[in-house]
Amino acid sequence: MDEAEATPLNHAMHEAQRRIDKWVSLNDTTAALNLCGLGLTELPPLPQDLVELYCKHNQLTELPSLPLTLKKLCCNHNQLRELPHLPQGLKGLHCYTNKLTKLPLLPSNLIKLQCEINELTELPSLPHNLKVLWCFENQLTELPALPQSLEEIICDNNQLTKLPSLLPSNLKELLCENNNLSELPLLPSNLKALLCYNNNLSELPLLPQGLEVLSCYDNQLTELPLLPQNLKKLWCYDNQLTKLPALPQDLIELFCKDNPLQYPPPEVMERPLYEIKEWMCENPLNFVKSAAKK
Repeated sequence: MDEAEATPLNHAMHEAQRRIDKWVSLNDTTAALNLCGLGLTELPPLPQDLVELYCKHNQLTELPSLPLTLKKLCCNHNQLRELPHLPQGLKGLHCYTNKLTKLPLLPSNLIKLQCEINELTELPSLPHNLKVLWCFENQLTELPALPQSLEEIICDNNQLTKLPSLLPSNLKELLCENNNLSELPLLPSNLKALLCYNNNLSELPLLPQGLEVLSCYDNQLTELPLLPQNLKKLWCYDNQLTKLPALPQDLIELFCKDNPLQYPPPEVMERPLYEIKEWMCENPLNFVKSAAKK
């Protein structure tokens, strides 16, 4: 082997081709092709009947034309600035931690899109079957219309000033913290977790009865809405709250320091959570207000 053939890049390409040849010899098109972590700057020609391709943790700046049979593409942790045309049958696209400034037209069958930690300023139209959207840590100022099929939206650490007025009815998790939101739209009834901290919110909408986690700290909230009975975790510190609503019996975590609370008073808030709940049951807000007037 001469000196040129011994370079790391040539070794990487040789190893990639070896893995491709082995994949072909298996004669099993359902098997995934693993080209991860080889230090590749380009990919060898890909088998045209490939279904799953893993090429993450390389140094790729572009991808070749993709097989029309491809259903899952994991190309995260590279140096990609754009993606090629995506096959219509693609169901999973994992292109996070790259340098993408835009995405191509998304296939209609796409179910999961992970495009976080890139340089995206906008998203294309979202497929109507999409269930998972992770687009955090980009430069997005707005989101496109959201398909009703969506169950997870993680869009934190962008520059969003508002969310679409109609949130998907199937949505279970909405993580929109660290943006510039001044209000939230009506929340869907199936929502389980809402993380909206570090925004510019002065109020929250009605909370769904099935909500289990609410993290709304570091906003400008002056009061909280009625808390759902299923709520287990409430983080509302660093706001302008002067009173708390009735606390659900299922609540196991409460963090509300750095608020000008008058109800419950500061000395009560220093107690364990179960004692705070007991005090609030024994001293309902209306009773406290009436006693203060006498």
